[in-house]
Amino acid sequence: MRQLFQTSRLNLRALTLEDAPRLAALDADTDVLRYIGMPIATSPEGYEEFIAVLYPKYFDNKDSSPLYGFWAAEELERGAFLGWFLLRPAPDYRFANEAGYKAGEVEIGYRFHHAAWGKGYATEGARELVRRALLEERTKAIVSLALTENRASTRVMEKCGLVFDREVVLPGYEMHGAVYVLPAK
Repeated sequence: MRQLFQTSRLNLRALTLEDAPRLAALDADTDVLRYIGMPIATSPEGYEEFIAVLYPKYFDNKDSSPLYGFWAAEELERGAFLGWFLLRPAPDYRFANEAGYKAGEVEIGYRFHHAAWGKGYATEGARELVRRALLEERTKAIVSLALTENRASTRVMEKCGLVFDREVVLPGYEMHGAVYVLPAK
């Protein structure tokens, strides 16, 4: 199991096939998916396939940053699975064109169990990922997108230093997306 880092309350590690049922449970929560739309997969087997694709693309790719990938977020004290973070080249996002993402930009994202909301976990992990990603020469900016009504998610972005840049239309969504950006210095 590949560990990325620990914060005062979180352990971030690479997703493993054993996480497939955890991801399925996370995405089965209608509160969690309220601003997401469709889940990543519809069965634990679908999540196993999703995780299997991540390894050659991010974790085993010598040209990829060691920060890139989808990272399980666990509570440090008890080891409970809280959700996940992603850090990847922004053009890898399925709506990269609609969002106006460019080469050199790095996307940050997160998804947490409803029980973990409002406790600062997303901000704690995202701040550290942003800090580390900005240290890499290849990073031109950190970007993130959430639906405009998802104020909890956009608030995390703001706490990490990202600022609102533009509203975009996403295929299949009634609400617009809000793109937030933090340029590298």
